[in-house]
Amino acid sequence: MSIEQENELGEPTYGAGKSKKDFSNANWKISTEGSHYFRILPPFGSLSKSGRYMQYEALHWGMEASNGWKRVFPCVRVKDNKTKMVKQECPMCLRIDAKREELAKKIEQLKKAKVDFKAPEAKKMLQPLNDWLQRFNVQRGFFLNAMSPDGKIGRLYIKIKCKNDLEIAISKLVKDGYNPVGIEGVWLDFQRFGLGRDDTTFKVEPVQETVDMNGVKAKVVKTHKLTPDLIAQVKASSFDLGTFYTQLDYNSVQALATSGENNSEIVDSIFGVPKTSASEVTEEEDEVPVRAAEPEEDIVSATSKMVNTDANMDDFLAAFNAGKV
Repeated sequence: MSIEQENELGEPTYGAGKSKKDFSNANWKISTEGSHYFRILPPFGSLSKSGRYMQYEALHWGMEASNGWKRVFPCVRVKDNKTKMVKQECPMCLRIDAKREELAKKIEQLKKAKVDFKAPEAKKMLQPLNDWLQRFNVQRGFFLNAMSPDGKIGRLYIKIKCKNDLEIAISKLVKDGYNPVGIEGVWLDFQRFGLGRDDTTFKVEPVQETVDMNGVKAKVVKTHKLTPDLIAQVKASSFDLGTFYTQLDYNSVQALATSGENNSEIVDSIFGVPKTSASEVTEEEDEVPVRAAEPEEDIVSATSKMVNTDANMDDFLAAFNAGKV
C-alpha cells in the first residue's frame, strides 16, 4: 500500500497512513457519568480498504524500558470465534492467570482461617500479588478515530459494553438512511451510567437539534459533513488504528513473560533502546481493584494521556455556533 493510499479515508462498513503515534493529539475515554459527545470519523490508514472504523485491542501493560518508558503490546492469544477454542496461547496471559490463581488460593486460606482481610497479616499476604496484577493488567476494548465538539481529533477508547450499544445506534441510523461514520456523519451522545465495574451501563444515541420547518419546531438528527479543509485535517491528525501498537511474535512475548518482574534489558532488546531525547506519555491506572477469580473480565488501565470528556449540551452548541465543528 502506498503512502497516498494509506492516508486516504475509507468508506465505512457497518456490521463488520502511516502509523501515527503523536501523543499530542487528543485521547479520550468515557470514565465519568453523563453525556460525552463525539463524531466518529471514517476508516483511515490500514483500515480504510476494509471499511473498519474501530479496532479491538487486548493490550498488556506493565513492561518498562531502561529509561522508564512504558512498553505496551497486544495479546498474542488466538481464539477461534466459532468454536471458542484457543489456537495459540499467550505466555503473558498464562502468567497473569497463574498469579490470579495464586491470589485466589490465598484468599481462600484467609477465609478458612477466618482472618480479617483488613488485618496487617492479610494485607502482607495479598498486597504484593494485587499490586502485581494491577501493574501487569490487560486492557480490552475498542479504539476509534473521533472528533470532539471543540474540533479536536484523536482516539476514543470505549469498553465492550459501550461498543455493543454504539453498534445498535449505528444500525438504526443506517436503516434511517444516514451514513453515521461517513463523510456526512452524525454526532453521537455517549452516555455512561454508574462508575463501578458491575453496575456501569452505556447508552449511545444520535444528538438531536431543534430546527424550524415551515414555522414548526422539530427535532432532527445532528449531522456533520467533512468539508475539504476538514478532510485534510482528519487525514493529518487521525491515527492508523491498525498499526498503532507494535505487534510482537510469540517468542518475544514468551521472553517478556519469563523475564521476571521486569527485565529492562530484555524489554530494550525486543522494543529497541529508547532515545534519550524523546519523551513518552505514561498510562494512568484506573481506580479499579483487580480481582483474581475472573480471568476474562475487563481489567482496564487508561491509554496514554487519556482525557475525560465532560461536555454538556450548552458547550456542544456553543462550539457549533463558534464554527469550531
